[in-house]
Amino acid sequence: MTEWAEMTASTQAALQNAVDTFAARGSIYRDNHQRAGATLAALFPQGVTINSQDDHERFALMMLLIVKLTRYAVEWGNGGHKDSIHDTMVYAAMLEARTK
Repeated sequence: MTEWAEMTASTQAALQNAVDTFAARGSIYRDNHQRAGATLAALFPQGVTINSQDDHERFALMMLLIVKLTRYAVEWGNGGHKDSIHDTMVYAAMLEARTK
């Protein structure tokens, strides 16, 4: 097999893996990106100003918390999503450490 053919096959395999991951996660998380967006909009109805590195880092941690909480909520009827709720403890502790 030529180098081009190997790279093409490798690229196709990586893309197929991404499609498989999208399908598998989508069946669990469903429309979570929309839930997370609506939650962030509700938390910051006037928008949010992010200027400093600290602002960016704190917002990133808040975003991760929201994503994990909304993932948990999506699986509410199945008892929640254990990995996501565990992650919230970690991100909340990290955010607390950044809070002045």
